[in-house]
Amino acid sequence: MKLLSLLLSVTLLGAVPTASMAKTPTTDVAQAVAPLNAFFKAYPAAHGTFTQTVTDAQGKATGPKSTGTFAFARPGRFIWKTTSPDNQTIVTNGQTLWIYEEDLDQVIVRPMGNELSASPAAILFGADNWSDLWTIKEAGPNTYELRPKTESQYDTLWVTLGKSGIERLVLKDAFSQTITIHFPRFEKGAGSDANFDFQMPEGVEVLTAP
Repeated sequence: MKLLSLLLSVTLLGAVPTASMAKTPTTDVAQAVAPLNAFFKAYPAAHGTFTQTVTDAQGKATGPKSTGTFAFARPGRFIWKTTSPDNQTIVTNGQTLWIYEEDLDQVIVRPMGNELSASPAAILFGADNWSDLWTIKEAGPNTYELRPKTESQYDTLWVTLGKSGIERLVLKDAFSQTITIHFPRFEKGAGSDANFDFQMPEGVEVLTAP
């Protein structure tokens, strides 16, 4: 499963919380929100690497592990490049979204719309009003549980903060599946080579979506 599902709020995958996530959460909302607010202030832009795994309700992998790189600059600009097992690049400048399926030699172009603001991806790439969209509880050491305040295809998001940015995201949906994203490298700044205006490769098929 590709990260397009995460970024565009399509069906998201999740699982039963890990032991560290299952601890009794604090009821002090301000205490839970403060570290996330600090992360937003400290990382208006970042770049690094990710790994993604998907498992079913029994903890069995439903596909191969995905790996790749990312860069973002808030609000709403990001590059998410999957390099294994498929080659896919998702780029947006906040207004236009490009999805480059390198193996298919195809680019899908569409308006960005409002998908990002209410999606888990807003934790990484969105504006700083995300706390208006989620209820927040502390769920373990440096781990925070977020639940959408409005009807959604996903139930719960756990965010684990590390010494450098976000260490892990875990998402849960209504189908008892899990998507876990680890960030082995999470560094400040979008990186010197980040270009949020996609450069169209020559000869690719271009599909325009509404």
